[in-house]
Amino acid sequence: MTSVDFRKRGPFERLFDALVDPSRRETTVAFLLAGYVAAWWLYAVISNSSQDINVDMGEMFAWSHQVTLGTPKHPPLGTWLVRARFSVMPIRPWAYYLFAVISATVALWIAWRISARYLSAEKRVVGLVLLTFVLFYNFHAPKFNANAVLIPFWALTTWFFLRSFETRRIGWAALAGASAAAAMLGKYWSISSSPDSPLPRWPIRAAAPICAPRRPG
Repeated sequence: MTSVDFRKRGPFERLFDALVDPSRRETTVAFLLAGYVAAWWLYAVISNSSQDINVDMGEMFAWSHQVTLGTPKHPPLGTWLVRARFSVMPIRPWAYYLFAVISATVALWIAWRISARYLSAEKRVVGLVLLTFVLFYNFHAPKFNANAVLIPFWALTTWFFLRSFETRRIGWAALAGASAAAAMLGKYWSISSSPDSPLPRWPIRAAAPICAPRRPG
């Protein structure tokens, strides 16, 4: 493609080209997700500038003042994360919103990484775009509550489980177990999504032909 042809292409076409180009796509998606964080963080700051923070976020902050093994409503992971976050960032609503949006966007990046093993470059882009239409990744992203805690850990558990299933390596299996345990410390019903769950495993068996490593011949 000549430089003249490149200039004639629209910005979205050039962005798409960058996202499917193996030499540019990882850097491009990093900048794209950084812009995504900035956009939804600004939305949260502006839209909530005339009101208090969400009641769930205030509750999480109140519980984070003490390191405990549980709260009156939920397991302790969310409060641990909030306490750690406020130990390095200002105790301000804008910083709370930023933390929440980054948490949700990390899950988008993990989904992007997972899709590399199963989808073509074009389908990876479409999949990432479609995920951004899920409410947990847009309008709900600035609200850090017990449900929001689960989003990156469910994504990590999925990623590590698929890698352990493919490679049969204990390191990936240990990471999958640690991520699943962290998710259950976010909400106990995360056990229903764990690969080691005692609940019916038909979804895992159905996914096995897709996840199994390709063998020559």
